[in-house]
Amino acid sequence: FGMGQPPQALAGAAELEPAQVVQVAAFGVQQFAQQAFAEGRRCSIGSASLRAGFTFFQDYLLRGGLLDGPEGLTLAVTDAVNKFFKYAKLSELNRRAAEQGQRGRIPPPSGAIG
Repeated sequence: FGMGQPPQALAGAAELEPAQVVQVAAFGVQQFAQQAFAEGRRCSIGSASLRAGFTFFQDYLLRGGLLDGPEGLTLAVTDAVNKFFKYAKLSELNRRAAEQGQRGRIPPPSGAIG
């Protein structure tokens, strides 16, 4: 799938293969980062890490994931990792734009990350 097109519908999400789950997650990360970048939002890797840590704390402790056992831990970790990837991608877009002097415009992808 292209980054402009969403992956297959999630109606049968329980039947997705692991590679398809990764595609869906990557699409969401890319969409978030591009929109946030276009809105002028900024982020560093350090703040992406802090956001992920806070998300885990919030999901696992404040929202009671601890009481759900292994499932609660899995959901809290998954949510935190997803949050980190979203903001890490935004950080990458900010860094590449600054290097290229293109603030406010999404720079072309570099390497295998794009």
